[in-house]
Amino acid sequence: MVPCPVPPNIYGTINFNLGPNMQDPYEFCRCGSGKKNRWCCAPLEVEIDKAWRQGSMGQHEGALRTMDSLAAANKENPEVFGRKAELLFALGRPKDALAILDKAFALRSDYPFGNYLKAAVLHDDNEMAGALILARRSLESYHPAAVGPLCRVLKLIFNSEMALNRPIAARVALKRILKLDPTLAEAKSDWDLHFGASSMFVEAAIHEYSLLPPPPIRERQMAWNKAAKAHGAAQLSGMAKMFEELTAADPTDIPASYNSVLTLAWIGNNAKALDALNRYFQLEKDEARLIAAVGLSIVLRADLALSNHADFFDLVFLAKVKDTSALLEFAKRLAETNQFFPTPRSSESQSISGYLLKHLPNLVVSEEDAPRYATIQGIMTLDPSKIHLRCFNPTVLAELIADATNRGCIGANEGSTFKLPLLTDPFRDLVLLKLSTNSQTNAAIQDKKQVDFVQNYLVDQWPNIPLKILGDKSPKEALETPLGKILVLGLVKFIEGSRSNILNLGFGAETFMEILGLSEKVPLLGSSNASEEGALSPNQLDHAFREARHHDNDEEAVALGEKIVALSAGEIADRSHVYLFLSRQKVSSGALDEAANLLAQGADFDRENNEGAKTAELQLAKAQVVSKQGRTDEAAGLVVETARAHAKNLAIVARATEMLIGMKRAKEALDIGEAGLKVATQEQNRDAEGHLAELVGAAKRLG
Repeated sequence: MVPCPVPPNIYGTINFNLGPNMQDPYEFCRCGSGKKNRWCCAPLEVEIDKAWRQGSMGQHEGALRTMDSLAAANKENPEVFGRKAELLFALGRPKDALAILDKAFALRSDYPFGNYLKAAVLHDDNEMAGALILARRSLESYHPAAVGPLCRVLKLIFNSEMALNRPIAARVALKRILKLDPTLAEAKSDWDLHFGASSMFVEAAIHEYSLLPPPPIRERQMAWNKAAKAHGAAQLSGMAKMFEELTAADPTDIPASYNSVLTLAWIGNNAKALDALNRYFQLEKDEARLIAAVGLSIVLRADLALSNHADFFDLVFLAKVKDTSALLEFAKRLAETNQFFPTPRSSESQSISGYLLKHLPNLVVSEEDAPRYATIQGIMTLDPSKIHLRCFNPTVLAELIADATNRGCIGANEGSTFKLPLLTDPFRDLVLLKLSTNSQTNAAIQDKKQVDFVQNYLVDQWPNIPLKILGDKSPKEALETPLGKILVLGLVKFIEGSRSNILNLGFGAETFMEILGLSEKVPLLGSSNASEEGALSPNQLDHAFREARHHDNDEEAVALGEKIVALSAGEIADRSHVYLFLSRQKVSSGALDEAANLLAQGADFDRENNEGAKTAELQLAKAQVVSKQGRTDEAAGLVVETARAHAKNLAIVARATEMLIGMKRAKEALDIGEAGLKVATQEQNRDAEGHLAELVGAAKRLG
């Protein structure tokens, strides 16, 4: 992947282009209040829209005066200053936009739209790290159902993470966009390009990594539930803090250790994720999991900020041109000696770009008309003001820089070189090119030369190259220790999923294993001694169930789920996800009585073994089944009982209110909704307050 600045092309109605700027009155207000626009900032929209229309017609000062008048009449509303800042940014005045945003933040320090806009300004100035901090702050402040604002913030996060070479975090952001609004054509296109079947990324970079379930130890499961409540695991940052806390409290908790790696990677903190992964390597006993984690480690190391830890990278050199005439002569000489192959360009273009080649004279046969061969070693771009070299090989780059300096193209010791980590073909420099076509070379002979060239490299050089992922040891040296052997097997698995051209030539995992003298196969994820013997541990059983659910294998999930609910009480304290799934399967087959019994059994088990952490969820699910059976009074009674028993759990209260409204029980819905609204107001929970206020209004209209 080549990181490059991406303009703030944000999904949704705001794109920082001047023109009409009205928001749907029934969308959540973009200011971040948690209210629908009609009951929030809609009264401001007419004047804001007027200002933007003025700006689109070139009346920039008039547009700003319109916003100033609006601000004078609404001095206590941060949105007025936020929207003026947005207008200034659209007019190409980012510094003025930031100054106006300070007024908005003085009124509301966590102003979501302000954080988003400030992030967009930083993004536009290539300050990706700062943009991400503010964008994630904005993301966590918006109502979870505010589709438009959330998609815009997530798009900014996606762009920034991609620019920093963090595909795992970028993938999470893009997937959430598509979950919020599956109809967004640009988001679907981005997904297909970067994470779909045609992606150029290695498989480890586009893989959907899953969290591990808690250990089948009651004390640890209780600790997980307590940490989840303390950190609000609905947000990724909360999940990351939760697993960091769990691993700090018990460094031997292997699932928490692995989950800490994943959640840190999901929020783009690859440095901490890599540290956590190194600790996980010392804990995990499952070889298949360790081998799979090697690919994850390589992907984390591709972060631009971690380039010194990367094994697969290009070297980039940038310098100002000292003498344009000398530069043209330099390019001409390289082309004449077949070291530079320029690509076609338009007559108006002043730049020259093309491939850098390395000759392989040992592959030339004795005949005079025999073709000459070379490998691509990088790309060179030249224009009148700068030279841009991007090379796979440090020796080739050093020779080019020395040649350009000696010929007076650039000054001595000028320019800068940096690493650009890659997550594409790690053997891209082994593609053999035929330079001359004087002879009609037999295709089979040419293919054999390519195969022999790769074979010689893999046998003679690759096993002896030190790699960061192997602790600066070569593959041969790493095989001397048990963990080193695991790392080598993981490296082979990574290569097998790299989409490399050499795979098409038959150089798969078996070839690398043979070269290294290894006879065993790379184990598949999920295999272990226990599973091979047919006796899955409770933890493995739960993970297998989750994997089956993840891959929509309902038949296998049912079989595994039935084994889980049959386990003794001391194993897997939280089984709510299993009971809920099995009950849904019963409902879909029409077995409503069995579904209700399963949920009642699950609620009892959770109350006795899991401190009732999921009891309310199971009881509400049972109420839905009872309602389907036509026993509405009983269902409504169970909903009311559950809501009152969990009056502080505003998510349960809101869901209960919604269910009662659906059952046409206006009085009960109003009682429960108003009680929840009172709690939300006391706790200053804006999101829950806005949601419950709407539900209370709906209950009143129903009555």
